[in-house]
Amino acid sequence: SGYSISLEGELEIDTGRLLGITATNIRVSAPDWASHPDLASAGYLRISLETASLLADSVVVDSLQISELKINLETNNDGSGNWSASGVTPSAPDDSDRDPAVIFNGVQLKNVDLYYLSGKSGIGQHLNIASLDQKQLPDGMLRAELKGAFNARPVAFEGSIGPYPNLLRGQGISYSGHGNFGDLTINGDGFIDDLLQPRFPQFNLRMEGPNIDEITAMFGVDDLGSGGFSL
Repeated sequence: SGYSISLEGELEIDTGRLLGITATNIRVSAPDWASHPDLASAGYLRISLETASLLADSVVVDSLQISELKINLETNNDGSGNWSASGVTPSAPDDSDRDPAVIFNGVQLKNVDLYYLSGKSGIGQHLNIASLDQKQLPDGMLRAELKGAFNARPVAFEGSIGPYPNLLRGQGISYSGHGNFGDLTINGDGFIDDLLQPRFPQFNLRMEGPNIDEITAMFGVDDLGSGGFSL
């Protein structure tokens, strides 16, 4: 992979209809120039795959559980990211060898911190995911609920996408969701006819808030004005 990966805890592998992998205290090292020694670290990771799907066009992850995950993304003055692995020669593109799609039946994230630091501007961003739960509903829709904070401002989201068989085909996918980023509220829904070759995708999106200053402060951008807004 080009990364230095260390396992400081335990590794457990279970085989059968579901292939289960459990690991603790995982660290992925960042380049020497990065301000943080770890590109990523996780206290606990548990993934269960449908074993038969490993030989199919779509890999099905029955469940993914991660806790105490920290990701430190950073760029230097030249704009290069610490996530760009060195010493790895990319393979030549081959249309006949398309990577399989990955479908998640269930995902649970707890205490996740994502940091991003721009080497040019010196501006940093911090997304905290206190909890993220995704599960498949009886009608085949995948439902997700997120709670956390972005740059110390509360973040919440609830939404659904599917149905599941359509996700496997990559066609006829509906989605809807609503949430808030600080004082900004977002509501939207839409339909994607084909993920790989969209022809007539449709979406509705509404964003509004009482103070646009709050939004510019969240992202660390120049002042865009003041007062309420609705898009």
